[in-house]
Amino acid sequence: MAQPPGFVDPQFPGHVCKLHKAIYGLKQSPQQWYNKLTTQLQAEGFHFSKSDPALLILKTVSAQIYILIYVDDMLITGNDPQQIQDILSKLQTVFPLEEPTPLSLFLGIRTSTKLYGLFLDQQQYAQDILNSSGFLNCKPLLTPIALKSSSPAKPGLQHIDPPHYRQLAGSLQYLTITQPDIAFATNQICQHMHDPKQIHLQTLKRLLRYIQGIINFGLLIRRSNLTLQSYIDAYWASDQIDRKSISGSAHSSDTISSLGPLKSRLQ
Repeated sequence: MAQPPGFVDPQFPGHVCKLHKAIYGLKQSPQQWYNKLTTQLQAEGFHFSKSDPALLILKTVSAQIYILIYVDDMLITGNDPQQIQDILSKLQTVFPLEEPTPLSLFLGIRTSTKLYGLFLDQQQYAQDILNSSGFLNCKPLLTPIALKSSSPAKPGLQHIDPPHYRQLAGSLQYLTITQPDIAFATNQICQHMHDPKQIHLQTLKRLLRYIQGIINFGLLIRRSNLTLQSYIDAYWASDQIDRKSISGSAHSSDTISSLGPLKSRLQ
């Protein structure tokens, strides 16, 4: 590590500090923390999920425990409350943990327990997007994007604030987690982040007005048997500029009442 101001030795200005452990702010620190935490969890019998390295699973004869990790935030669930408490107590001897609380908000996604299942929404996140764009009290629309593709943008119609356009477009991508119906429109908007024009801004504003009308929508996860259904389609040569096609896919099950995950991408 480079010597901090005030600690530089004039005789050895090119020397660096040798660290005995990772400290906050280094690019290696997140990986070191992840390795330390997962090593401890593996010692307790957890193993990594094959589909997600941030998900660790513990299976015994009578219990199944799941731990989801995001930096220093953890989500733990399972069918054995006593074993969950034992695991947290063991982790507390190694790491300073905050008092665990019932699941309500995790990474901007609000969870509500209903009689018929678990409801996920991003209402507050969507409100923040609308507020930052000045659309908090806008009139809602019924569709996220115009049915007929717009004509190519004319030269010289540069958007006056490209950074703000990019910020909003990037924020919309995270909103598609619980609002898969905006995935296609968000895909169209993000294709022009490098050089947004006025016509692209109009498309973005239309989507924001649609979000205003569905701000309370989300995903419902129900307890049921897993019956997977997949839907795949393509929009052939739809882009009026380069005539690239768009592929789309949606997956649903008896557990998730809405279509998701939903993907929309250029071929």
